[in-house]
Amino acid sequence: MLFGDNNTDLSIPIGLKNKLNLKYNLCAELFGSAINTSYKYCSMNYDVEKYFGSLGNFFKYEDYDGHFYTANPPF
Repeated sequence: MLFGDNNTDLSIPIGLKNKLNLKYNLCAELFGSAINTSYKYCSMNYDVEKYFGSLGNFFKYEDYDGHFYTANPPF
């Protein structure tokens, strides 16, 4: 099962993210916020969240080449 029982936003469990990170060296989460991610992330509110590690809006982000990402589409 991909989604954990204690998961209120249907994201993949942190244990699975850590395993993926070890195997693929994840670069960032493509849809996230400062409160629901443990890596660098793309967010809709870059002006506020840049202080917490946001890479900017996913739809304007351009550095995909040769990197691995996780993606939880926005709700």
